[in-house]
Amino acid sequence: MNYYELMMMEAKYQLGDEPPKTKPKANETFAELLKKTRTQAGISQAKLADTICCTKFTVYTWECGDNIPNLEMLERICYALKVPADFFDAVYKAERFQPRTPRDRKKKT
Repeated sequence: MNYYELMMMEAKYQLGDEPPKTKPKANETFAELLKKTRTQAGISQAKLADTICCTKFTVYTWECGDNIPNLEMLERICYALKVPADFFDAVYKAERFQPRTPRDRKKKT
């Protein structure tokens, strides 16, 4: 058993048992959906970061829309948030394969 599998087993006991009741909306971005799902699950950015073996800043950049996780991290996120593996598929694919520049990022008002 490798480190990742051990962390996922540990996360299973640390996180709540009930999956979030979020459903993706058609016009929702990956960042919005990730943040909504995480908060409904009652997990902080730091807790999610520890669970999926990344930094809190990385989770922050995903939730701000500055970056998108790779497929391996997306799988870890789904497992940690207890959502189906295809939960983020529609919004992930739509954003992953679009060319991104700093001007494309949403500006906070």
